[in-house]
Amino acid sequence: MLPDPVLLQFLAIAWGGIVSAVAVRSDVRWRRIPNRSVVPACVAVPLLLALSARANAPGDPPGFPEALAMALGAGAGLAGVHLALALLGGLGGGDVKLALLLGTLLGHSGGAMAAAWGGALAWLGAGLAALTSRCVRRARARAPCSAVPAAPPPSTVSEGLPFAPFLVAGSWAVIVVTLTAEHAR
Repeated sequence: MLPDPVLLQFLAIAWGGIVSAVAVRSDVRWRRIPNRSVVPACVAVPLLLALSARANAPGDPPGFPEALAMALGAGAGLAGVHLALALLGGLGGGDVKLALLLGTLLGHSGGAMAAAWGGALAWLGAGLAALTSRCVRRARARAPCSAVPAAPPPSTVSEGLPFAPFLVAGSWAVIVVTLTAEHAR
């Protein structure tokens, strides 16, 4: 007998949330997303979601293969887009693995459209942050010398914008909205 499907779904979502928080903290501080947290979650979360779908309807539920395929397909789709962008430069492998995890959760909560919205919100947020950062740098460069703050000390962290905070924020905004709408029905 399988455990309660709601408990399994809760465990999958909670695990994804914890890994998301770890990824954001790590990406902001060191521009690295740790494999030791993301990779196990990329395996365990789909398994928990599959067990949840299976336990929800004993026997051979007609929607089980489709629901599992939707979650895995959305995860693979979002990861595939990020992999293509990583190969072009600018994204790291950790962002791709995080996209796989979050895409699977997005696919489970709302299908392929949820994954598309999560990715779109992430890129919109990152684009706005990059534009704002560029405008602030240009404004500081044009300011009088006395108003320009001293240069920050040299850092070992790359100067790029960390992407994990935007991927997590966009994805979890969609996950919360879709799960809330689903339970409101």
